[in-house]
Amino acid sequence: MESVHSNTEQLGIAPWTVHGKPPRAIRQLWASRLLADFFAWQRQLTVLYSDFWLSIRLYDPRFGLSQLDAAVHEQQAYFERRFSYEGMDVPLPPEYQSLPGAGQLRWTCYPEVDVLDPDEFAEHYAWYKRKPYWTDQDATGEDCVLVQTGYVWVGRAAT
Repeated sequence: MESVHSNTEQLGIAPWTVHGKPPRAIRQLWASRLLADFFAWQRQLTVLYSDFWLSIRLYDPRFGLSQLDAAVHEQQAYFERRFSYEGMDVPLPPEYQSLPGAGQLRWTCYPEVDVLDPDEFAEHYAWYKRKPYWTDQDATGEDCVLVQTGYVWVGRAAT
């Protein structure tokens, strides 16, 4: 982490890495592991850095994208900007609320979005039209379509 100033650990739970939602028991098992790793990383990072970013991301329905993020310096600033806006009023699902350590974190829900160019959106319109979507411009000023495909809950240490 010292050289690149960040570390991300994804679950990578085949066959649900990107698409599909594993059974509830598997989701709870892996979320418990992320929580345990979160607190282990927190203990280690506190010794090494006075200030750092540490979070858990739990995705629904793409649970396999769930991950643990840690960052310092400019990478910390990246995460702080990315998750600086007000989240949605969607509570952490009950299946995670009762897991050991979950209540010690502050959870914020954000929309999970796919960013598509207009042609790509048109090509897959039959699937995307059932989801909330809106147009915008990407960082280069090109038109794009953002499609909300789910939610991501970001858990951070309560301050």
